[in-house]
Amino acid sequence: MTHLDDARDLRLGAVDMHVHAAPDVKPRVMDAIDVATAAREAGMRGLVLKDHAMVTADRASLAAARVPGVDVVGSITLNRAVGGLNPYAVEAAIRYGARVVWFPTNTAASHLRARGKPFGDGLSIFEGGLDAPGRVRREVEEICNLIANAGVVLATGHLHAVEVAALVPFARALGVDRVVVTHPENRAVALDGEGCLAATRAGAYLELCYRSTVTGAHVPVAHLAGIVRDVGADRCILATDLGAADLEPPARGMLRFIREMLGCGIPAVDVSTMVARTPVDLLGLDRR
Repeated sequence: MTHLDDARDLRLGAVDMHVHAAPDVKPRVMDAIDVATAAREAGMRGLVLKDHAMVTADRASLAAARVPGVDVVGSITLNRAVGGLNPYAVEAAIRYGARVVWFPTNTAASHLRARGKPFGDGLSIFEGGLDAPGRVRREVEEICNLIANAGVVLATGHLHAVEVAALVPFARALGVDRVVVTHPENRAVALDGEGCLAATRAGAYLELCYRSTVTGAHVPVAHLAGIVRDVGADRCILATDLGAADLEPPARGMLRFIREMLGCGIPAVDVSTMVARTPVDLLGLDRR
C-alpha cells in the first residue's frame, strides 16, 4: 500500500478539532453543512467548528441534524465580539452545547503583536497585560471553573508561550482535565521545544495544525513530526485549521496532513491516536 492508501484508511474515524466554515466574518470555502457532509463522505467521525467572532454550538447542532452520521461539535472563542474573557458568554455557550472554549485568538495581545500591530488593548490572561506577566485575571479563574464543571475542552487560542506556561498549570489546578495548546508552532504562540515539553508534562495536549505548513511561516511538516517525537503521540492532536476560501477544504487537508506525517516516518498507530482516539476522548464523543 502507498502512503495515500494508508492515509485514506487512517482518515476513517478521524475528528478534526479545528475547522472554519461559513457563515463567518471571513470568506470560507464551505458552509457548516457542506463541511460536515464532506467529512461524512470521507469517512470521518466528526469535527469542531471554530469561529473567531461567534459561538458555533447553534450551527453545529443544526449541521449535525442535517448531516447524520458525523459528530459536529460547537465551540466559543473568547474574542472581543463576545466580550473577551467573559464568563457569562462561556456559561451560555456551554448551555448551548459547546464542547470547546478557545481563549482569545485574533484579538489577543500576542496575535496583534506578532503582526506588528499595537497590542496594548489586546486581550491577555494577565492583569497587567502581556508585557507584565504575573497575576492571572479573576475572569480567567471563573472561566476555568466553568470549563472544569462542564468537563469541556480548554483551548489556549493565540495566547503567547508565556501565557500558555501560566495558564496550563493554573487551569489544571482548578480541575480542568482537558487542556489543548492551540498550534504551538504559530508565530503568535511561539512555544519552543522546552515549552511544549513543559505543557505536556503539566497535562496539556498539543494541537498541531496543517494550515501552519501551507500559510504564514510555512512550518515544515517535518518540524511538526519532530514535536510528536519529542513529546509523544499520546500528547498530540493533528488538526487542519482549514476552511479559508483560498485553501483546500478541511477533509482534503486532513488526508494530506496524515499522508505527510506518514512520509515523515510517524507510525500509523501514532497517527491514528492523534486524529481519532485522543480527539474522541477529549470531546467525550463516546459519552454523547
